Amino acid sequence: MAFYARDILTGDLPGRYTDRAAQHFAIACLIPTELLEREDLDIDRAASAFRVPTQALQHTHEAWPHEDAVTWET
Repeated sequence: MAFYARDILTGDLPGRYTDRAAQHFAIACLIPTELLEREDLDIDRAASAFRVPTQALQHTHEAWPHEDAVTWET
């Protein structure tokens, strides 16, 4: 969440900081995109494996892709 706050503050990411957007950002950095895109994702199992709060992963998964989604170009 701190990296998200830094990126908002420096202008590297557009918009304004919200805790919800920062949490989505943090979860998205930890969880492979392929898992977030799976409709049949076992939330409890994934949350346990990645050691993230189940509810936070559930919200990120439901909102994926969301209006606060960040994409990186390589």
